[in-house]
This record gives sequence, structure tokens and C-alpha cells, in this order.
Amino acid sequence: MDKDNKDNKDNKDNKDDKVKKDDKVKKDKDWLEAQIEANSIKSFNHAEFSNIVRVGEGGYGNVYKAYWKSRRMTVALKALKAIPDETTREFVRELRLLRNVFYHHRINQFLGITKDSKSNYVMVLQYADGGNLRDYIRKSVNPLTWPEKYRIALEIAEGLLCLHAEGILHRDLHPKNVLVHKGNMLIADFGLSKEESSTSSNSSVKGTPAYIDPQCHIQDKYKRSKKSDIFSFGMILWELSSEREPFAGEKDFQVVLKISQGIREKMVEGTPESYFRLYTECWNQEPEERPKIEDVVEILESIIKNSTDDYSSNTSNTSNPSNPSNLSNSLLIPPVPIHNSTYTYSLNTGEMNSEIKEEIYKQSPLYVNHNSYSIGTSGSLYMDEDI
Repeated sequence: MDKDNKDNKDNKDNKDDKVKKDDKVKKDKDWLEAQIEANSIKSFNHAEFSNIVRVGEGGYGNVYKAYWKSRRMTVALKALKAIPDETTREFVRELRLLRNVFYHHRINQFLGITKDSKSNYVMVLQYADGGNLRDYIRKSVNPLTWPEKYRIALEIAEGLLCLHAEGILHRDLHPKNVLVHKGNMLIADFGLSKEESSTSSNSSVKGTPAYIDPQCHIQDKYKRSKKSDIFSFGMILWELSSEREPFAGEKDFQVVLKISQGIREKMVEGTPESYFRLYTECWNQEPEERPKIEDVVEILESIIKNSTDDYSSNTSNTSNPSNPSNLSNSLLIPPVPIHNSTYTYSLNTGEMNSEIKEEIYKQSPLYVNHNSYSIGTSGSLYMDEDI
């Protein structure tokens, strides 16, 4: 094929792709308008919102704090940066999923939709006065006690239980996507979420590396499951225990390598054994070895009950009621050995992807020798083409 013919074919393919994308965007917008028309999604006049202040940025738009005059309450407004292309698809996907879980007290509440002065869609959401979990931990005047950490962990697990019961995978669960309102945890930001029944998968890199299922890096076009969210939850449990970000200060590609090779952060001194066993099972390299969210909730409830019972039966004991010696060892999860090294290791399989090789070579030649380790295509939390 000569160069002119090849260029013509490429141009035609690009035009066809654009037509397909435009058609999908139109369908999404039509769906949204139909839902508003049928009152399946409540629509509000943008003039009802005042004192609008930008407080952050989401995956596809800015997030604002606003006062809802007619309801006399503070809300969050999540706006689209632009209407065309994938941003609209992500926006509509999040709306669809939020409609299914709005009732749960551990999910950031979706209240409805409005349009700004430029006719861009804006989600109206419950406002969380405590920011996100990572900031909440950092800004705490005193270190969190173990009973507080148990409560936070259980509340997040309850929210995840709701999502999984509705057949929804979050796919981007990490402390910045857990909001805090009046001290209670709310799972938020469903821009990368999808229904479990979706059959498509992809391999582009999006998300927070330390919280992405290692199988996304190991296997080509790995299809994430509920167990991928469990891995992310395990990392949250560790961050709660340490009160710091996992692999802090390391570059993303270094974190990807470590996670893919089964390297995990070490246990923080003073961590109760039962809590340690739980998060190491959650972040297991093999998805089938990770517990279901139903089991996680039961285990956390058991940890809380046992620590409370021990405290009640030892009122003369001035030690922390969450001391490991006071906790039950009869949990569902089997003991895991603690390694006296900087990190905890487990096994992995697969072949290293060429893109990761190139990234390693460009950014840190010292890591080229890691080609002997087995990892695959970098994971993706990017939205699939089909809703």
C-alpha cells in the first residue's frame, strides 16, 4: 500500500471513530434528558445555588461548595469541564450508578442535577464537611486510636458492601475517594466505576498505583472484579494503621513494579494481629485468595466486638483496649507470617510489558535489571466503551 492510500485509510478510520464517539455521546445526552424529563433524575434551577466556591477537582470536572437557598443547606456541585467525548460518558455512567446506591448512608448522596450558565451539566451532591479521608487523618490533632480506626474501616466496608450487592465495582477506591461528613465515612467519586456485568476491559493507566489490583499490571487486559476493590480496601486498611500514604515519596513506576512483584509495605509496630491478618489477606496477590466483602464486614465487626468486650472486662487495666493481646485470634482469616524486613513479599506471574520497560529505562536505569521479574500490561481504571 503506497503512502497516499495509507494516509487516506487512516483518515477514514479516524473519521469513523469520531462518528462512533459522537453517536455514543448523543445517546448519553439523550438518555440524560429523557431521565430528567421523566423526573427519574431531579433537576434544579442553577439560580437556587449561591456562594459557589471551588474546592477541588474530580476526574472530569471541578467540584464546588455551594449554598442551596431553597433547601437551606450546603451542597457540593460537580461540574463537567466540557460536554463532548469521554467526559460526558463518564458523567452519565456515574449518574446511572449513583441512582442505584443513593439510599445508603455510607455512599455520598446524589441529590439531582442542574445546568450552569453555559448549559453544562452539574451534579448536586451531599457536601462532606470533613474533606477526604487522607486529609482527615493528616489533620487530626491526635493520632487516631485503634477503636477509631476500626470504626472508619467498618464504615468504608459497609459502603463497599452496598456497591457489591448492587453489582457495582468502584475501581478507584482510595482514601481521597472516601469523604468524611460529621466524622462518618462516605464512598465517593464513581467516575471510574462500572457495572460488574460489563464485558469490556482495557489496559490504559489511570488511578492511584498503590491501590490498583496488581493483576492489572501483570495480565494483559485484565478484567477487574469485586476482588480488585478488596485489594484497594486492604491498602486503605494499611494507610489507616500507619497514618501515611503507602510507598510515600516513590515514583509511580516504582510503585507499579513493587506491587506487581508482590512487595507490600511492612506492618506498623503495634498493629493488632487480627487487623494485620485482615489487610494482608485483602491485598493478597491472587484475587481468589482475597476475602469477599461480606466476610470483611463480619471480621471487622468481630474485631470491634472483641476489643470492646476485652475493655469492658478489664476496666482496671489502663492499657489501650485495642492491644493485640486483648483481641481474639479466632477470626476467619488464617495467620500470616510477619517478615522482619522492609517489605512483605508474595508471588506473581506474567511477562513484563514493553511500555513499562521503556518507562523504567527512561526514568531510572538502575531498574532495568528488574526485567527478570514478571509483570505485564499496566492496569487501567479508564472507562470502557460500553455502559
